Amino acid sequence: MRLSLKSPACRFLASLLLITVVLGASGCGDPAAPSGRRAKSITRSLSGEPASLDPQAAGDTFSFDLLRDLFEGLLAELPNGDLAPGVADRWDVGSDGLTYRFHIRASARWSNGDPITGQDFVAAFQRALSPDSISPQAILLAGVENALGVMSGDLPASSLGISSTRADEVVIKLSKPEPYFLRLLVNAVTYPRHPLTNSAVVGGANFLSNGAFVLKRRVPSTSVTLSRNERYWDVSSVKLDQIEYLFIDSDRDAMSRFRSGEIDLTDALPEGVNERVFPDLAGQIQSGTQLATIYYAFNLRSPSIGGSVPLRRALALTIDRKWLTEKILGEGQTAAYSLLPTSLGGQGAGGKERTVEDVRVARRLYSDAGYSTNHPLVLRLLCPTNEKLKRLAVAVGAMWHEALGVDVQILAKEYKSYLHLRADAGSWDVISAGWNADFPDAINFLSNFESSNPQNVGSFKSERFDALLQRAGEEDRLTMRRDLFRQADQLLIDEVVLVPLYFPITRRLVKPVIGGAVISPMNHNYSKYLYLEKNKGQPLS
Repeated sequence: MRLSLKSPACRFLASLLLITVVLGASGCGDPAAPSGRRAKSITRSLSGEPASLDPQAAGDTFSFDLLRDLFEGLLAELPNGDLAPGVADRWDVGSDGLTYRFHIRASARWSNGDPITGQDFVAAFQRALSPDSISPQAILLAGVENALGVMSGDLPASSLGISSTRADEVVIKLSKPEPYFLRLLVNAVTYPRHPLTNSAVVGGANFLSNGAFVLKRRVPSTSVTLSRNERYWDVSSVKLDQIEYLFIDSDRDAMSRFRSGEIDLTDALPEGVNERVFPDLAGQIQSGTQLATIYYAFNLRSPSIGGSVPLRRALALTIDRKWLTEKILGEGQTAAYSLLPTSLGGQGAGGKERTVEDVRVARRLYSDAGYSTNHPLVLRLLCPTNEKLKRLAVAVGAMWHEALGVDVQILAKEYKSYLHLRADAGSWDVISAGWNADFPDAINFLSNFESSNPQNVGSFKSERFDALLQRAGEEDRLTMRRDLFRQADQLLIDEVVLVPLYFPITRRLVKPVIGGAVISPMNHNYSKYLYLEKNKGQPLS
């Protein structure tokens, strides 16, 4: 889909407000009838199709949603995000803070009945860091001894600081202490790898996993069905027999199918939806804070804007974040003026709102760069087809057009196509991006902009930035560490590598019959904690 913003900005803004009113007031109807599905089976929606069910190859939110159901690492998470034992039932940490010894529980099994061994984790770590198949999340393991050398190909995989001399143990050695290291072990990149698994069978009939559920059926572009893993070590705590995930990139379509009884739990909610407008949804709308940031990243290899900090600053100055959060989003999101959320040391909502003077400065910078109404800058803005992100793109494009005269071409793509184009630096100038925290530490956000990180889609390269993160990684004084992170965060803003837009919240629909649905700060929503409650309006026959 390609939209062009060449008409006057006032039309766009008026259209946006009209759309908000129309969408917000439509769709009232009768309460959804019971679905009639068999007991202990629920249907969830995802706003996009997972790109991969290979733990070491995955790099997108939707893949992680499924992988958390299919696999389990050495550690697990509770519904509130706290850590819990996983494949490892206990662990020891050396006095130097560098050596971790994990004891694998005797009941840990793969879905075919094979025991899970320490070597399965060694294979996973080595594969993730191999220069031939570097994972999008490999940078999370950079603190493991010799990890950087293995990633670069300078050292063999066998030199990586992970070993297993006993089937029921795995030892991980770090190159320096990492206070958040245990948090990393719930990430998909650390999930074990069965010796029979290879890229040719991942997602196929021979798919092996070790989590609460196993892959039952996959219909490309449509759905994935999971069934309970009877060989999971904690299977007695898994209350659901089956989970079906439907891939629906329209939040409004997902809501419609929820109201008709086809879906029990959504992962998002359209704008303007509340219990006043939709009384049949009373008691079924759930919301919670989220440790995440939505931003626009600039392509620093783009011929038009990549080499000009002043031009990128002009674009940043003309974005009215307060207007976006209040008028376009309007669900309680907070305007962001830094990459880091406030709780991690970012300036958050304490930043500077757009002023008339900002627009004057932006116009001067735009003119100095050689652009005008008669010679406009042409920008290709890439975003997913998600309704909220498309509306946001239209609003930002309208601001750029109104203030500067920029010709914005919005490339709205289905999620897999979006991911494909994201990797092609020649196809876009600005990209709609965001980051949901894997663990609650500033490094998890900032490391995405390190020179060597595969997640660094805008190709930002800065020795100073990399050095700040390296120093922070070596710093054990919390106040000094936080100050280094703030400096790195500010550098991204000063170099206009990105434009932070807002800190999101999670809003979704949950049928009253579903118990255990808790929104965690990192939005990790495991199906293994869900169950069906009796006497909540839906039969369990």
